Amino acid sequence: MLLRIIAEMPSQRDIYATAKLLVDRHGLDGARDHCRDRVEALTAEGDKMGAHVWDQVRLALLDLSPAPGGPIN
Repeated sequence: MLLRIIAEMPSQRDIYATAKLLVDRHGLDGARDHCRDRVEALTAEGDKMGAHVWDQVRLALLDLSPAPGGPIN
């Protein structure tokens, strides 16, 4: 069972690619809102793994966020 769960988890590369895609499509604030909405919806549905994945995307957005006065990474 644990191996199946690990195999279904996206890679860090996939997490960051998703975060970058969301920023490109929705802007940084829209991407954050989207992640928050997904975490809330999946949590309400009882999908802990799905909520965790979207929380990881949200954290990746922090790395992609521009430093104060600097360009987006």
